[in-house]
Amino acid sequence: MSGASLDPALTRPERLRLLLWIGGVGAALAMILGMFGPIFDGSIWKLPRTLEARAEAALSAAGLPGVEVHMNGQTAVLRGVVATPSAREAAMRVALVSAGPGGAWAGGITNVDSREVSIGAIERPFVWSIKREARQVTLAGFAPSNDTRRALHQAVAAAFPNATIEDDQQVAGVSPSARWRYAAQDVVQALAPFESAEARFEDETLVFNVRGSQAAVAALHARYQTPPPPFHVTVNVAEDAP
Repeated sequence: MSGASLDPALTRPERLRLLLWIGGVGAALAMILGMFGPIFDGSIWKLPRTLEARAEAALSAAGLPGVEVHMNGQTAVLRGVVATPSAREAAMRVALVSAGPGGAWAGGITNVDSREVSIGAIERPFVWSIKREARQVTLAGFAPSNDTRRALHQAVAAAFPNATIEDDQQVAGVSPSARWRYAAQDVVQALAPFESAEARFEDETLVFNVRGSQAAVAALHARYQTPPPPFHVTVNVAEDAP
């Protein structure tokens, strides 16, 4: 029917009904595209990550960069350690209004779950490390939440399936970024090609000490040529490395 006029044989009421039907179909298609179209930030596919990013940015601006955010539908699940009950309440308020009023069509966060935010000592500096020597892998330092501690242990088990894992991680302190967990998981994967390697986070600084092939070292440099913010990365290669 594109470019063509309506059938002149149709009566006026029939034409009105047809136009209403065409308009209804168009509105339905627009609604479906808005909900499911992956190119739109407000689509169902992108909505959780969009809300996560906005909540993380708002928490960082409020001085709570280490509170992790996971979206369960339009509910923001917060995880981490804060120094005081008032800081936990502030995190809830900031997350709730970080992406608008909420609602099925307006988007936004409709509820905040802070049951996994604990009150505890804030350790400074925030240090975490992984060290691999042959079949021995050691995890040490702080993780921002129990969920992240478990996730990092699982990441090591997946990356080094035949390794003996010594897990000395503790849950304490505030990480420099809500995305710290994903940065640490990436570090675990980055060490997989090396027989002898160590990586250490200290606040926003990440240092690698590795021994391995030129190809493995080159791949590590390429991987962290543009590190994820706010981290700064240094790669040290053992002098006796081939």
